[in-house]
Amino acid sequence: MAEVVPYILEDRTADILNSSFVDLEKRLSLSVRPTRQDRTTVFVIDDSRPASPLLPSWEAMLTFTTNGALGDIHFVGRQAMRMSDYLRPIQGALNRAFVAANGRGYAWCYRVSEQEHEEWTCLDGNNVEVADYSLPLDDETYDGTSGCTFTVALSARAIAAELLASLTIMRYIRRHNL
Repeated sequence: MAEVVPYILEDRTADILNSSFVDLEKRLSLSVRPTRQDRTTVFVIDDSRPASPLLPSWEAMLTFTTNGALGDIHFVGRQAMRMSDYLRPIQGALNRAFVAANGRGYAWCYRVSEQEHEEWTCLDGNNVEVADYSLPLDDETYDGTSGCTFTVALSARAIAAELLASLTIMRYIRRHNL
């Protein structure tokens, strides 16, 4: 039986609000892009998806307040909602649950993995890991990338952009101690 390799996306800059994520095997490419200099609104874009004049180029729009607080999240085809309603705290501020577009529940958890470099882990309702965000190992150096990786299970491809949007909010929450 062939081994199933997840999408392993290199985070080019590690900038929470402005980076590209490219799969090592070039199967998936996502990005987080700000719209203004003040970086209060960012778009999550699936760069792998063919362009369409009928659909927006973005998958999710994240709007943060000018004072650094959480704002709204808007996915294409869904009603905008408060980020705090979308990602509900469970067991502390850095563990939050959400319901994805596929109707299933997921939770991002901070530093729960036995892997020392794995900073964020996303689990499905059966406690199966579907995504993670990892920092570079201390002794590793990288050329042209941050060394951070965003890994997405093959089974979660349909919600990959949503996983990145929710991860972006989680990283923002941690950075701003929200």
